[in-house]
Amino acid sequence: MTREDDLEALATANGWTFSIEDTEDVGALPFRFFANGVGGAAMDLIEGEREGKDFVAFDYEWSSVTSVPGIVDLGTTEDASCVLTALPAACPEVMVSHETTSHRLAHPLHHQAFTAEDPAFARTFRVTTTDDAFARAVFDPTLERWLLDELPDRDYCFEIAGSWCLCFTHRRDPLDVPSLVDAAVGFTTRIPAAAFDGRPAPG
Repeated sequence: MTREDDLEALATANGWTFSIEDTEDVGALPFRFFANGVGGAAMDLIEGEREGKDFVAFDYEWSSVTSVPGIVDLGTTEDASCVLTALPAACPEVMVSHETTSHRLAHPLHHQAFTAEDPAFARTFRVTTTDDAFARAVFDPTLERWLLDELPDRDYCFEIAGSWCLCFTHRRDPLDVPSLVDAAVGFTTRIPAAAFDGRPAPG
């Protein structure tokens, strides 16, 4: 069986839907993670609901780029497993990665580093944002403790862009996808409602 067969079987077993092509155009959303390399594409979409929250799980591939003067080498194909969830407001950019896996997320120069009050969280996770006040509202003690104590895999990264939240990691076996879905839903549902106060409605 192919990976697509296994993902479709996973979706069917859970009452979710599966599509090989990016029918929802999730690869066009404005995530910094999608700016890695060239030729990025989303595929193998699973759409469903987990704990009352809609999600889209998908594979993402791109070509890494290595360049020297006069030569551009597309290098190797990189791949990731991702889960997308919606937010109730349009939000500033936030990126979260474990300190030892921050290479999976290139924090851009226009971001500022967010320093959490909890020293353990500050040592363990790297958080950058375009809006320190928003990040401070997002990372309350409950969410920080969940990330420290309950996140099943420290290679999971999160990015907030507009009215969307993306959880991603290196390409996982189909049977590991539900764990990534749980992490995406767990992160999104633990963002305090107050963090969205005064924010514009989703476009």
